[in-house]
Amino acid sequence: MEKRKLQPSQEYLRQLQESLLYEVYKLFGATKEALTGKALRALFRKPASRLAALSAEFELRVREFGLPEASRWMVQQFAHEVQVIREAATPIEGPLLVASNHPGMIDGFVVASSLPRTDLKIVVSHLPFFTNLQVLREHVIYTTKQTHERLTVVRDAIRHLRSGGALIIFPGGNIEPDPAVLPGMREAIERWSSSVEIMIRSVPDTRVVISMVSGVLEKNSLHHPLVYLKKNLRDRQKIAEALQAIKHLVRSKTLPLTPKIALSRPLLFTGMTPKERRTAIMTVIKEKAAQLLPDHEAL
Repeated sequence: MEKRKLQPSQEYLRQLQESLLYEVYKLFGATKEALTGKALRALFRKPASRLAALSAEFELRVREFGLPEASRWMVQQFAHEVQVIREAATPIEGPLLVASNHPGMIDGFVVASSLPRTDLKIVVSHLPFFTNLQVLREHVIYTTKQTHERLTVVRDAIRHLRSGGALIIFPGGNIEPDPAVLPGMREAIERWSSSVEIMIRSVPDTRVVISMVSGVLEKNSLHHPLVYLKKNLRDRQKIAEALQAIKHLVRSKTLPLTPKIALSRPLLFTGMTPKERRTAIMTVIKEKAAQLLPDHEAL
């Protein structure tokens, strides 16, 4: 029997649009009522409306076809075909933890689209836009900067892995340089969170795949005058991303992006003693991530 399609209400689409605009205000340090906020609203209202509609369609596809297939569709709305490089086959069952870099808005879709798992969950920020997505809630674990809430995230992740599920996590915890157009990813790897280690120690039979994504940020967007309103390189990258999204969503044309993802062979740490796991897990993960990086770095 064909599943009944999700019909998003206008109110639901409005909520998604407003949550996207809220992130824009926050990025530029503005408020909705201020003159700057009103100017930003005029600039971003149409692309936010378009992205809200795309997100609602994405949710429909998640419910009907699963997260990986819906993610493939979402990537196609923004970029050309993804180039996937695998060191070995990705496990189709059993606890799987995919640790990935986080270079931009569509990287989560790129990773999810490359995994043969219908039991997939993703650890994402507890932002209003994500929390407003009704169907996606079943497939995400929300994280915040609050210490006690981060512990809940780790417990939820461990529970999912113990059930035999697959999980995507971004150990950097924030946006990182796209290695195809920006330097600094090697240093970012060294800052990856040890929460990954806690999950692996708690579920020792977890197989770990390292993911390295690049090519999700258009280089020209980094040179827009608005980007230089911010001194912080991370904020500049976020603004470049937002401007890139505007260009795509207003023109309804695919961006000149060809994302690349490299997936490592599955790593298993069961052969280690508990003491060895405490000291070696993150070292092995960081070393593997660094090994995947050269094929992504700009010349």
